[in-house]
Amino acid sequence: LASTNGRQSPAINAARLKLAAATGDHATVEQWLAQNNPEATPRLMADMFFLAYNNGKTGLATIIAEHFHAKENSTLSRTCLAQAYVKGGHYEHAAQLLRDVSPRTPDDESSYLLALAKLSPTNETYRKELADYAGTRLRSDMPRKEKMALVYALITAKQVEPAMPY
Repeated sequence: LASTNGRQSPAINAARLKLAAATGDHATVEQWLAQNNPEATPRLMADMFFLAYNNGKTGLATIIAEHFHAKENSTLSRTCLAQAYVKGGHYEHAAQLLRDVSPRTPDDESSYLLALAKLSPTNETYRKELADYAGTRLRSDMPRKEKMALVYALITAKQVEPAMPY
């Protein structure tokens, strides 16, 4: 990417990649990701993801998150990927990614609930999954505000029975 006196500068390359992610420069980011570069540290990948995500470059953020998660299967990479899937409307991917994760981070819980809530009105399997998930969560010790979000999601999905005691 960038050179100084014929040598690569990791700091300059990182800055260019961050700028490319923030501005939605797919070609630059995807070319770099395809090289499976050793400079692709978790920190740089997370920075690139958040720059793309926070600047409304959801498609590019998803690509970065997929590479990040494939390279570094961590809580942070999973959370980034789930958020990108949800923001991009890929609710099934988010639900599948988060279904068997335990424990989930608060961000993962939000993404999982949103994915199930979006999928449940048109899919019986996801309606049941939402009812099971929410029923279990409602019986746990959680803040009232979070319980109300679960109850609302259940009512919206026409899964009133698990919500009734709350």
